[in-house]
Amino acid sequence: MDVATRSAHWLGEVVDLMRGPSPVMPVAALLTSLSQTFDVSGSSWDWFDPDGSFGMVMDPAEIPQIEQETLDRWLTGELFDTHALLQWFRVTGDLRPQTTARVPTRILARRRRLPLERALAAMAMEHQLSVVYRQHGPTHRAFVLARGGSDFSDDDLVVAQVVQRSLAALDHQVAVMQRMTRPAAAADLGLTGRELAVLQLMAEGTTIRRAARELACSPRTVEKHLENAYRRLGVRDRLNAVRVLHITGTTTPVLATDHLTVTGSGDYRGPVRPAVRTSAGPTPPRAP
Repeated sequence: MDVATRSAHWLGEVVDLMRGPSPVMPVAALLTSLSQTFDVSGSSWDWFDPDGSFGMVMDPAEIPQIEQETLDRWLTGELFDTHALLQWFRVTGDLRPQTTARVPTRILARRRRLPLERALAAMAMEHQLSVVYRQHGPTHRAFVLARGGSDFSDDDLVVAQVVQRSLAALDHQVAVMQRMTRPAAAADLGLTGRELAVLQLMAEGTTIRRAARELACSPRTVEKHLENAYRRLGVRDRLNAVRVLHITGTTTPVLATDHLTVTGSGDYRGPVRPAVRTSAGPTPPRAP
């Protein structure tokens, strides 16, 4: 399909979603639509929050897993400085859609990015295209498309700019719906993103050990998050903490089980620009 046809198809999908306003970003539906709009091996929804927590929802969930040592280093933030796209956004502040192969070596030397790219190549995901739709200080939201073999084309980046602008509009609608339908947010209760995530798992009946696996941390860390949450909410046990969440209407989106969720905690040094730039502009230069 040409650029116009692909763009029209994507916009039609987003318009359909916006006709049914929701206080939750429809991540699963968007991942599916992105996979239909671009030729990819997989895609993900990535987030970074001010409390240092971050993670991704990957589609499809059966993507071959990266070796454990590399995954562990990613979940602590140790590999952020070796990811070409993260360095591009951090150094340039240019939030237009960009691909790993287009990031010049003056931003990130080839020898520094090579180990991570080799690990991603084993999953046919070494070529990545990032579409940032929200950037406010350390808060970051983006969809990332990945494939192996060859870089994304210039036409892909043109379509990605259409995707970026429509995602920003959909995100704004979601924010408005959240203000209208959710009396209290995690920040209003003094909770961090990780503390709220733990409480949400507890509300679903998840055990401490299972929560630790889902959040990629130790059981002791989960218990510490619970202790901090109890203190912030002024309660003494899990039952009353969950009751506070229900009373205030504070919830987090429950994602489809056919998507893989990975979360971690580290030091994300993100873009210096305070907000996403969605205006169309020339395609970012290809790396030398």
